[in-house]
Amino acid sequence: MPPIRGRRAQPADTNAKGHRANTLGLDELKVSAVLDKLDGKASGKPSIKRTFTRLPFRVRSLTLTLTHPGGTNTSVQVVCRNLSRGGIGVLHSAFAHTGTRCTVDLPRLDGGSDSVEGTIVRCSHISGQVHELGILFDNEVRLDTHVPFDPPSGMSSFERVDPESLEGTMVALLSSEIEGRMLGHFLSESRLALKITSSPEEGASLVSEGCTVAVIDFTVPCAEEMVLAARQINSTLPIVAIAADSSPQTRALLSGMGIRGLVVKPMTSEKLLGVVAESLLTAERDEPNEEQTDQLSPELINDCIEQVHTIVGQLRGLAEGDDAMQGYELCRQITSICAPIGLDDLNHAAERASETISKTMSYVESEGALQELFRMCDRVKNPAA
Repeated sequence: MPPIRGRRAQPADTNAKGHRANTLGLDELKVSAVLDKLDGKASGKPSIKRTFTRLPFRVRSLTLTLTHPGGTNTSVQVVCRNLSRGGIGVLHSAFAHTGTRCTVDLPRLDGGSDSVEGTIVRCSHISGQVHELGILFDNEVRLDTHVPFDPPSGMSSFERVDPESLEGTMVALLSSEIEGRMLGHFLSESRLALKITSSPEEGASLVSEGCTVAVIDFTVPCAEEMVLAARQINSTLPIVAIAADSSPQTRALLSGMGIRGLVVKPMTSEKLLGVVAESLLTAERDEPNEEQTDQLSPELINDCIEQVHTIVGQLRGLAEGDDAMQGYELCRQITSICAPIGLDDLNHAAERASETISKTMSYVESEGALQELFRMCDRVKNPAA
């Protein structure tokens, strides 16, 4: 896994004269020194008890609201050390009882914040007045909302995966028989049935019989053909790539084909299970934004979503004619429907697809962006469903 640059952020008013950015009274330089020292002491080895990978999340002033017995609340500014899908580590100037309910004001990359509820499950005395609190979230968070998170570079939010949590059918296009045997060994304790193919034609047939995730070795010459064949059958099929490196060129290729998971050779059980879990267990659904739709009737929202699916169906049918202008117009129609009802992910995918078509002036050459749009559309959940 490549090194991850820690996030550094603070509210705009923390530099005001006399203002304590956190309960420890540390400025940004001292926060960095303390966290560097703590991270330097960490072993870096995966924990057998920890499910999610901790990523650096250095915020020197984060609002933590503690709920005391009796229901009274106290808000304090703490230093944040790291973040995972399931929790957060912060530094505070006082002891806190495990089991204490709390709320974290979690900053987002877009400048906003999310109020995340959780429970203090660990309080460790570091030195002097410094205590580290481990907070377990009630619900998992999306890492890419809060930290730079790039699965196509080989990253995974899972530090330890229960193999039995992985179930379904895996179709794999691999470079050798040995690689197939190795893959089978790594999956032996999972509930995934492994089907190995040697060609895109056979692979597409296996996908059509039912497939939960595909693994494709990009050292095989027909790998890209296999991706297109699989996606024609199931546009939302999670695909994990195996490659010799995670270079910018490789990542650009995978991102262009809508592939979010990468295992860099040599393949290990930990790498494979982590990336497969990322693909299977973290799927998101795109739903209308309630703040934007509170004045709209459910019937109108449903009609909008149905219209989007109809337009996407028309888009899929343009491939043979390579009608770029019609494709561009249909993408713009999708954005005009999605924006007012808050289908942000789908709206952004449609915008990217229209921009790509306008640059290439070719439907075929915009295949990657369009496939991403199709997958985003298939993620949309109808509120009346």
